[in-house]
Amino acid sequence: MAINNAIPGIARLDEHNCYLMARDKYAAMLGYRPDEMIGLHVSKTIHPDDLSVSLAALAALPRDGRAETDVRGVRKDGSIFNMRCLLVTSHADHGRANGCYCFMDDITERKNAEVENRTLEEQLRRAQKLDAVGTLASGVAHDFNNILTAINGYAEIAKDSLPIGHPARQSIESLERASEQARSVTRGLLTFSNREPFSRDRIDLNAV
Repeated sequence: MAINNAIPGIARLDEHNCYLMARDKYAAMLGYRPDEMIGLHVSKTIHPDDLSVSLAALAALPRDGRAETDVRGVRKDGSIFNMRCLLVTSHADHGRANGCYCFMDDITERKNAEVENRTLEEQLRRAQKLDAVGTLASGVAHDFNNILTAINGYAEIAKDSLPIGHPARQSIESLERASEQARSVTRGLLTFSNREPFSRDRIDLNAV
């Protein structure tokens, strides 16, 4: 089975890009019987958006002798798959090019794996960027929190040094409230960076 899977599907096209022959595996990959493919133009088996690539490769064969294409194929039922084709010029007895042989592999699984890998790599890059931003946010939050701690400490000392009713106490209390609001910003930054410290609360299990 592994050896059979390693052998490509084989077909032959004439100089007008119509199928002269298709082996069982080649026809099966396209959803046809081999006899159904005789006389079928290659454009019927190529995705319209990729047809220009295939036709350009076929047109260059008399000059280059061979070409490789990675295009999307269209099966008989209209479903799409990815295929890699090796095109090799065929020659008549007198040496004139008279079409080509096409060796085809279904590479859909490989293409899907490549897309999945690219998606995972992009997700990893985004996660790394978010982690870097989170680390920066955490550092800023901790530095800001240290400054607020100092402000609160000095405000408390200043307030305690003033008698009750002193007009400056009201300003100091406003400073303390503003400082507490600023602390909520630091908590938000720590939450964003997933570094907010856990709070421990006593729970009455009988009430749960």
